[in-house]
Amino acid sequence: MRDTLQSANRLYVQQYFFFSRFFVDILKRLNIEVAVSINNFQYKFGPRQLTFALTSRKFNPQLMPKLALSYKITDNFIARASLSRGFSPPTIDEIRSSDNIVNTRLQPENGWNYETGIRMRQRNNRFWLDALVFNYHLKDAIVRRLNPDDTEYFVNVGGTKQFGFEATLSAWIIEPRSSRFIRELQLRNSYTLSQFTFSNYLQGSNDYSGNLLTGVPKKVIVSSLSVSTSPGIFLSVQHNYTARIPLNDANSVFSKAYNLVQIKAGWHINTNKKYNLEIYAGVDNLLNEEYSLGNDLNAIGGRYFNPSPLRNFFGGLKMAF
Repeated sequence: MRDTLQSANRLYVQQYFFFSRFFVDILKRLNIEVAVSINNFQYKFGPRQLTFALTSRKFNPQLMPKLALSYKITDNFIARASLSRGFSPPTIDEIRSSDNIVNTRLQPENGWNYETGIRMRQRNNRFWLDALVFNYHLKDAIVRRLNPDDTEYFVNVGGTKQFGFEATLSAWIIEPRSSRFIRELQLRNSYTLSQFTFSNYLQGSNDYSGNLLTGVPKKVIVSSLSVSTSPGIFLSVQHNYTARIPLNDANSVFSKAYNLVQIKAGWHINTNKKYNLEIYAGVDNLLNEEYSLGNDLNAIGGRYFNPSPLRNFFGGLKMAF
């Protein structure tokens, strides 16, 4: 049965921007990109009744420049660097969250990002590596809060310092081929290091400056191995390591680190030219880890965790025409 309406508002969001970009390729070795955009954001809100006028909330126009350079040291080795400013206005769900209050004090996030990295590849792409280091200084960071009745609201804090490293590696141990029993064998790995901390963050008498950024693990490593054979039998194994995660701004509660292992095996059956058949089965969370995904950050009463499934199995049949 349909319940009575508890709360309603009219809320209109308007965002527009002007963008210009300049790009030049010098001697097919040095690429220079210069870009700039001007962003405008505002919203209007008011009661549901059309007889009431809307209240406007406007933000100052934001200038966002970007400078990016890439230099081809060799055909297979490229170095790159960039400097840019970002601007992120609050979303509708943050302006009017589940507490049914339009938050007119919420400010857009903005900050400068410094980034440099390399890209290495073999001519036949048997091996490639992308790696970068970045340093992002964010101001007026938006963080989530919960009321005692579990409704949420959002506030700005002083800012964050986000230093990180990301690397992705892919290598064909056995390149794809049309003969022999093992047709291909590939290894992939991605590594993310996130040293994210709050800066100038005061909440009442509590000083959270220097604390780890809520909800961000310091380290995530994902590795996978896949192999296929001439009869059509295939196997893939993936391992995900996620370090412990701070669940509140005070850094007094953390989720524990976990290792997730997934294995999937199957058989590609080429019945004829009209369609292909695939039978597969596998297991998730092979190590039977107790972990949580979608944690509730800064939860009231210690209700941070949303338990995820323990060891579980799956299987299926797929037909492609």
